[in-house]
Amino acid sequence: MKKKTIIFLLFLATIDISARVINNTEFEDPHPGQTLTGQTPEETTWNFNQQIVWVIDKAGNEDFGRPGEPRIGNKDILYLHDFDKKFSYIFDAQGKFIKKFAYEGENQEVSRYMNCFTFGEYVVIGAMDKLHFYTDDGKMIKSYSNNIFMRFPLTFINKAEFLVAPGALSGLPAGTAEITKVNLESGKDIKFAEVKLNEEEKALPPGGVILGLTPQILATYDDINERIYYCKNSEYKIYIADLNGNILNSFEKELERINVSLDARKEHLRFFLKDRPDETITTMAKGLPGELAYFHNIQVNNGFLYIFRMTEFSRKCTKQEIDIYSLDGKFLYNGTIQFENGLYLKTVNGIQIRGNSLYALLLNNNGKIQIVKYKIDIPN
Repeated sequence: MKKKTIIFLLFLATIDISARVINNTEFEDPHPGQTLTGQTPEETTWNFNQQIVWVIDKAGNEDFGRPGEPRIGNKDILYLHDFDKKFSYIFDAQGKFIKKFAYEGENQEVSRYMNCFTFGEYVVIGAMDKLHFYTDDGKMIKSYSNNIFMRFPLTFINKAEFLVAPGALSGLPAGTAEITKVNLESGKDIKFAEVKLNEEEKALPPGGVILGLTPQILATYDDINERIYYCKNSEYKIYIADLNGNILNSFEKELERINVSLDARKEHLRFFLKDRPDETITTMAKGLPGELAYFHNIQVNNGFLYIFRMTEFSRKCTKQEIDIYSLDGKFLYNGTIQFENGLYLKTVNGIQIRGNSLYALLLNNNGKIQIVKYKIDIPN
């Protein structure tokens, strides 16, 4: 009974983290002297040459509460959720505040905000029980029932078709996770792919997601060539498939995983669960993975595949490494986004790239939150 209670507490705690601060992952620096294998030679280092375009720290004249989940949509529209105020903001490409939308709570459009997804001219707000489709200017189109924990959207192909998979590769008794292709028009779900769990993943208790630590399935869609890139982020192996799930190619890279100590896992949990006894925190921390995932996001950008690497576990993450591949899986460059003047990422995926624009949700040493848009150099 005690074991079941601890697993349940872990489930509640990680769900709470994923719901409110799923991307506010606290990090610890790698162990002293630890290096990554497979470092790229100098000639394959990409310089993003980032230059500030604008900085905003409020919505019009209104201060932010607890902003998170920056997402970039059509025409460089910026969407940002405020977890304290329980609604989302829309800003235009110049950083001008446009409107609020997707109000959260009882008798509101969104029961409980979990995540945001953008594709084409649409934005989708994922709640625990539904997916809410909006136009890019924040007008509700329609809602569909969906369990976001078991059917987490990976990538959207169009307004009717998208891929889903379990949100975390933990607590899955079958030892496999299925990627499903959903068609809202036909109402049919089709098996797209199956991902096998390793022995460590099979042993993980059920729960929510600590981004960059919890193993997950990731996917992205290349709409020009109609290809899907998918993987589990605990392995550095990417599959390339057509829209029916037929594997066309795959590529991989040999790297060592970065260890995350028990103390670091405890510190992370204690940051969010300050009222829990140390015994409970320790037990919960032991149930978390002991190594970082290889990456936390993959995306296709202007004809190249970007892989957003996990390279540290620190509360003040000042950089983001990105591996850049051709769309057929050839490694090209490794680049680093380095933030300046004591700024660091508020959330591990508080960085978004669209074309030659980079958006970052940043904190300074005084805890002031700001969103910075940069112009960057990208491969062509």
